[in-house]
Amino acid sequence: MKNIITILLLLLLSFFSFILNNIFYSDTEYIKVLKEYSSPEYMITQTLLDDYLLNMEDKASKNMIADRVLRSIGYLQWLEYIDYIEVLVYQSSIMPQEEPQLIVVLNLTKDFAVAAVFEKNLNHYVYVNHIENLVKVESLQFIPLPQKDYHMMLIYQILDESFGGFFYEKFVDVYNYIGDDFKEVWQKTLYYEEIYNESWINPNGAKDKWFKVIEESVIDFSLNYPLKVNTITTFKKYIATSEDLPMEEVFSLTESNSFTNTYIWEEEYQTFIIGEIPASIFPYKVAIIEDMENDIYEFYGIKNDNFKLKTSLGDILYIPKSNLENMLKTTN
Repeated sequence: MKNIITILLLLLLSFFSFILNNIFYSDTEYIKVLKEYSSPEYMITQTLLDDYLLNMEDKASKNMIADRVLRSIGYLQWLEYIDYIEVLVYQSSIMPQEEPQLIVVLNLTKDFAVAAVFEKNLNHYVYVNHIENLVKVESLQFIPLPQKDYHMMLIYQILDESFGGFFYEKFVDVYNYIGDDFKEVWQKTLYYEEIYNESWINPNGAKDKWFKVIEESVIDFSLNYPLKVNTITTFKKYIATSEDLPMEEVFSLTESNSFTNTYIWEEEYQTFIIGEIPASIFPYKVAIIEDMENDIYEFYGIKNDNFKLKTSLGDILYIPKSNLENMLKTTN
């Protein structure tokens, strides 16, 4: 009998402990949210925004906006470098809300950036979400989503490792608001250039032989339904002979090829696709999102004859093109 009473008391104690813990946690979260909505240090007021937009060279308003963003996203360690942070400000509807959102990009270093999203609340903006793992942001662009009342966000970025790393890349990441977060749904290299020595990838290679490879893409969004991206991509390979890093004019073109693609936005896959595989091949719907054979790494002697696929469940698959062709023949 005593054992039963002891067990019951322990169960009651655990239950009340659980209730009290949740009440305390909820109160803590409530206080945190209330603080962020009411404390001036977490707000970007309309007056501050107007002052900045009126004079983007004004260091005081620029630093104040950067300060508000850093505090809102918890990047307090960057406050001491605030004078050196580049600020980019945009306004667009990127969430299903009546009022457009405020998007503030902070270029913290040459290869590290963050984009924070704020929503309008009376005469000020409060923090909603942010996107990390960006490199230096050059600009943002917004593309209307078919049959939606908000836009995709295109983040144009630059990764400059030409000093020491011998490569330079410009690319665009496309983000869409999915659920309650911003997800990357597509990426495309716009310009890539790399210089390397033959001996770096081949131990027996000549140390005076240098290569330069360039990938360049032009993209064009067709905003009619369905939303499409038309791309033209060109690969070029140059060669030079030199004991040291060659000058630009020393390189001569040895190989070049180009191809076109059309990517179509498919809501079901939450990405742009280049084709869909018949349902008879897989037990679920699958789309082709990239032909991996069209890749600059072929110039490095690395061949990739795979299709990159995405299932309707969100899984990413890679399958040899020959295997898929055989599957299609079998089902015909």
